[in-house]
Amino acid sequence: MFNFLKNILTFQPKKVEEEIKEQISDESTEERDIRASITFFISKDGSPYVEANLKKVEKENVFLMSELLTGIAQNKFTTTTVELIRDFLIEKGRPDLFLVLAEQITALAYEQKEDKKEEEEPYIKPSDAI
Repeated sequence: MFNFLKNILTFQPKKVEEEIKEQISDESTEERDIRASITFFISKDGSPYVEANLKKVEKENVFLMSELLTGIAQNKFTTTTVELIRDFLIEKGRPDLFLVLAEQITALAYEQKEDKKEEEEPYIKPSDAI
């Protein structure tokens, strides 16, 4: 499965969305018997979007899709994905861009953590404990 992600993350020159969809569905799904997939894209204007596919709409494939979604929600694929990107950038002679990526991820994660702290309230307020 991670080889599938690696194939997506080859960062080839921009292709038309239909060509990307065709490549993923035709080559990857049929050759590797992929039953469920989730693909993340960034459009030219920087807007992210997601595409989810099931090879066949049946209970087993929906179960597999739920495993993918759970893995994404629990960040199970993050380390492997970042490593794939790192290896790709090093291979292309641009390890400096990996530092940019790492700094951006760290900044965004810290920002989200700070925002979450402001929203959270203690279960027992100090005034209630007295």
